[in-house]
Amino acid sequence: MPEFDLDKKYWVNFGKKGTFKGLADEIWGISSKPEDVDDIFDYIRENSISTLAIYIHGGLVPEYFGGKSAKAFKSLVNNSTNAHPVTFIWESGPLEIYAEKFTKSLKSIILKKLFKKAVNILEPRVKVAGEGLENKGLSNITVTEMEELDNELAEQLANDIDEDNQVVTLLQDEGIETGFLTEKEYEEFNKSLAVFGAFKATASFKAKLAVAGSRCLWRFVKRRGHGLLETISEELFRIFNIAGENIDDIGQLLWSGMRDKTDYMFSPNNGRTGLNQYAGTYFLEELSRYQEGNNLDVDVFCTSAGAVAVSNMLKNNKANAYGANFRNLVLMAPANNFEDFKESFIECNDTYKSFRIFAMKDDKEKDDNFMIIYRNSLLYLISGILERKEKGNILFGRNYPDAPIIGMERHTSENAKYNRTSLEKEVCQFIRSNSNQLVLSPVEDNPPGHNCTSVSHGGFLKDPKMKESVIHILNSDVPMN
Repeated sequence: MPEFDLDKKYWVNFGKKGTFKGLADEIWGISSKPEDVDDIFDYIRENSISTLAIYIHGGLVPEYFGGKSAKAFKSLVNNSTNAHPVTFIWESGPLEIYAEKFTKSLKSIILKKLFKKAVNILEPRVKVAGEGLENKGLSNITVTEMEELDNELAEQLANDIDEDNQVVTLLQDEGIETGFLTEKEYEEFNKSLAVFGAFKATASFKAKLAVAGSRCLWRFVKRRGHGLLETISEELFRIFNIAGENIDDIGQLLWSGMRDKTDYMFSPNNGRTGLNQYAGTYFLEELSRYQEGNNLDVDVFCTSAGAVAVSNMLKNNKANAYGANFRNLVLMAPANNFEDFKESFIECNDTYKSFRIFAMKDDKEKDDNFMIIYRNSLLYLISGILERKEKGNILFGRNYPDAPIIGMERHTSENAKYNRTSLEKEVCQFIRSNSNQLVLSPVEDNPPGHNCTSVSHGGFLKDPKMKESVIHILNSDVPMN
């Protein structure tokens, strides 16, 4: 890859655990020092710049591609506005390895015959039972009826497995490889097969499919499904393994690691010096000092997991009294959960003047296929298997199926199909209290600054209408709302 050649006044690199210690310096020349941040504000002062445009890209991308985002954002802002662009390039480090492993694991599993067989066995049974539950309505389902449905489904699945002469062969061929059976379960499977035959040997397979089916039914009755095949896939992902590691666990480790990374970026620099300082905190403190004696509007733009970084920026800025103030916060396909959003955008709303969310309409979100079989978007996958609750339950543990995500119309719509919690009601009311705060793509006939036609997560800042909106927001003399 070519050396990164963008002038340092247009970017700041966040290295190891959010500090200035770069991970990519030797490879691509992407690293920052505290003096580089000083130089940015010297440049702003010397050129009497009145607007600073910060861009925070999505997470889990190699630093070089973060650098490409910085170049694209610099070109967009410099060509059409008088604002000064600065991109926060945040390194994921080892998380990128997990991201690659997670994606490869999912694709590998989905292509396995055993996974396809599990889907094919579950689909017709869950479809019939799930449709019946949805038609009956939330308030009319009793605990006893759910237990009866679970038992009936488990019996039906067991019968289907007994009648399918491919299951035993697939378990022999792919049981260990897919991690659907542990080594101990695989050993017991072969012993049972030799002594008792297929009926007893497939007991573990039957039990696991019954659990997945029960979870699907619960989600349908609670209106928390993501589509038939997608919901089944999500619940099967929790069961399959790769190289001894559960896919669900890999994904959640990846996601929690990324969130921790964004928190480090803005942690207090108490006693830290030089490259050991947290780069985001150093930037905010310099920004605050500059704003004390100068008029500088700060507009922050972010995509996907970059919005999680903005949440942590707002929380740390207020909690640690860094003193930075922001004008506009623009979130594109944000991956924040509702708790994050409440703790930052709602509870820190005295540190900024306005925000606007650009998200895809739900039908487009579902069409932004993440991979084969799992036809929904990345945000649906995050909502389906990557979020966790503080406290768990018997059926799902700490897993949080259909966790509310700010960037999904499904979760921010005025009329939800499911019963909202008090937190969900509060967040949705806050977002929809002003019609200017939510733009659903594709749309191109709204007032300036409210248009976007992107129908993919990776397409927001490439979208011509989104670019026009960014330019309009930066060129406006007043906040968005």
